[in-house]
Amino acid sequence: VHTPLKNALSEFKGDERKLISLISTVIKAADKSSFISDLLESVELFSPLKLTVEEAYILLKEIVICEEAGIMCRVPDWWRKKSNSVGLSVKVGEKEPSNMGLSAILDFSPSLTIGDEEISEKELKEFLKMAEGLIQYKGKWVEINKRKLEEALKAFERVKDFAIDEDLSLGEAMRLELNINELLELPADGIDVSLSNGKWLRNLRESMIKPGIIEEVGIVPSFHAKLREYQKQGYHWLYKLSQFGFGACLADDMGLGKTVQMIAFLEYHRVNNGGKALLILPASLIGNWQKEIEKFAPEMPYQVLHKSELKSNEDIQFRDGEFLYITTYGMAVRLDELKNIQWDYLILDEAQAIKNPGTKQTKAIKAIPAKMRIAMTGTPIENRLSDLWSLYDFLNQGLLGTAKEFTDFSKSLKDNATGYSKLRKMIQPFMLRRLKTDKSIISDLPDKLEINEYTDLSKKQIALYKQLIRQIEEKLLTSEGIERKGLILASIMKFKQICNHPDQYLGREEYKEQQSGKFEKLREICETIYEKREKVLVFTQFKEMTEPISE
Repeated sequence: VHTPLKNALSEFKGDERKLISLISTVIKAADKSSFISDLLESVELFSPLKLTVEEAYILLKEIVICEEAGIMCRVPDWWRKKSNSVGLSVKVGEKEPSNMGLSAILDFSPSLTIGDEEISEKELKEFLKMAEGLIQYKGKWVEINKRKLEEALKAFERVKDFAIDEDLSLGEAMRLELNINELLELPADGIDVSLSNGKWLRNLRESMIKPGIIEEVGIVPSFHAKLREYQKQGYHWLYKLSQFGFGACLADDMGLGKTVQMIAFLEYHRVNNGGKALLILPASLIGNWQKEIEKFAPEMPYQVLHKSELKSNEDIQFRDGEFLYITTYGMAVRLDELKNIQWDYLILDEAQAIKNPGTKQTKAIKAIPAKMRIAMTGTPIENRLSDLWSLYDFLNQGLLGTAKEFTDFSKSLKDNATGYSKLRKMIQPFMLRRLKTDKSIISDLPDKLEINEYTDLSKKQIALYKQLIRQIEEKLLTSEGIERKGLILASIMKFKQICNHPDQYLGREEYKEQQSGKFEKLREICETIYEKREKVLVFTQFKEMTEPISE
């Protein structure tokens, strides 16, 4: 309810506390504002006021004073949000560049704006001739603040000169999302600067973000698999990015078939373009890739560059005529020959292996030259945002700036959370991530059902468990600091071993079923599955347990 101040004074006449509270806020504001002080002295403040445009402008500028004094103020939304302020808009990528890749040079042009209306440089200069205050422009109230108008004009001239004297690459255009002021050398505390994509860049981004609208590319007959619809889109997306020379991160959830999409992509290029591809992966995945290649692309010639494929006295020799060369992260550090070859495609499986930019392994892999780089990972970010920087430094070097620039940006996110959306918008075109839980991706996959089965410890397990507790209690009395922490961590591992089977903890090889509650429960579960003629996959944290479990 809005009521004149004099009516409020009458209403609270008998309530001294409320009267003091009401008047004190007005007096506090009057102490800091000569305008409010004059209204108070002339008693005009106690009645409804009709303000001139000049008076309204003074009051709007002094809203902060009123609010600090404890007066709740309702002001026009356009003033609070500064939506009718003069700003600078930079449009990038209206026309298609002559070459492709992150180094492609894009056109860009600045324009001056008031809200969402574009104004000319001439109109802005006319505003500068006016007295400061409020004016109506195309049905909107606009503030004439000469300092801000001059800043807008300077920024406009700066970007115009930049467009003439400097080149803006596609990579730099993408980085504008993060800090347009820094890249265009504009004051950080100056006017609002917005970025808009021109027709060509807008269409490019949309096709990279929405693989379903990408023009389809035929799958070669030598590829022997039927891809699901989302896998076809992944295949088309990889092809699209390869045409532009962009690095790509295929980050589908585990189990959605990243490997088969990659083999389809490689087989297409082997048949149509030739060249050489290098695949770097953990040693444990070599066998799986060999089986998948032989099953889905049996005509693809490949060589495994790893000691496991050689006799003890043999050295690794590169065979001529192969299309795909497969090696491990460990071998990539030792094989200097990899840096002497200009690869057409460099693919990393389980690419989170290069999340630490300072390691020898990461540096060695980033030093391998390639026309296109591809990362495959179900976990593009494991622990820290810096994981993402290292990944993109491999894929599209410079896109996220230097390590220091990205660290500074990451720290700024604590105070400005809108930076997350800017970062997401920038990296999104180069990363394709689909989840198993998304029914639009894979609708015929049954929901995961989790059932916890609990089991008791055997008598031997109980005895060993209690014995270990007593030993730990004794050692904790005499240990401290790092030694104490190490003791706890080591003990946790021992408890796990006891719960698996006493013989794992004791280092024996008998593994009698009746001595482990887990073994007995596992047999019971597996027998039920066997009777249903179904299959089972058993996971264990300990490699040495695989043989006893299988028996």
